[in-house]
Amino acid sequence: MYIIIGASSGIGEKVMETLANEDDVIAFYNSKKPKKKKKTKKKIEFLKIDLLKKNNYEKIFQKYSNKLKKITCINLAAITLDKMLPNISEDDITKVYNINVFSNILIAKALIKYMILQKWGRFIHFTSTKALNGDIGISIYSSSKSSLIGFSNSLAKEYGRYKISSNIISLGYFNSPLWNRLNENKKTKLLKEVPSLKIGDIKDIIKTIKYIKNTEYLNGANIKLDGGI
Repeated sequence: MYIIIGASSGIGEKVMETLANEDDVIAFYNSKKPKKKKKTKKKIEFLKIDLLKKNNYEKIFQKYSNKLKKITCINLAAITLDKMLPNISEDDITKVYNINVFSNILIAKALIKYMILQKWGRFIHFTSTKALNGDIGISIYSSSKSSLIGFSNSLAKEYGRYKISSNIISLGYFNSPLWNRLNENKKTKLLKEVPSLKIGDIKDIIKTIKYIKNTEYLNGANIKLDGGI
């Protein structure tokens, strides 16, 4: 069973469709239901969840308890914030942390008992190289994403004995709707940071997810999938 948080993003939709050919998928989305463009071999169940609200994830997953076997939880949900620190409100901070951090923590908390009973599980969190390196105007976004490292590393150490792993994928620039909304001058500037002068393909993200799922000894890692930024 794949559980995909943030399935309505440009990356999320493609990840969802591809992985649904391997196993059943529960796809979390916020307001816009993901478009299923192709027929898949396995079933996709869509679940509308507002990550900004207080959700009872234990109760939500209990409805699917009979299907929650060999769980791989992929949390792609993220929100950016491009503001200088004096202009950031407490509401801004709460919003960013609710989506970028607390969703990972609370969903993991609800799923861990199923993984322990089955003695198998995978948590895959996402951040970005830009966030981890820091940059002008992204202090809160950067700090929220950086906090996932400590959380993921702790999960890896606490539950590795149950064959449960927790890893992070740090992304660079990818062919996605977010990238396509940038103007050409911005794209050219960003591509100069990549040694190959190319953006990544979402297929590379999917390959990395599958690698993490199928590798027993990979745990507590931060995989940089950024073309060498």
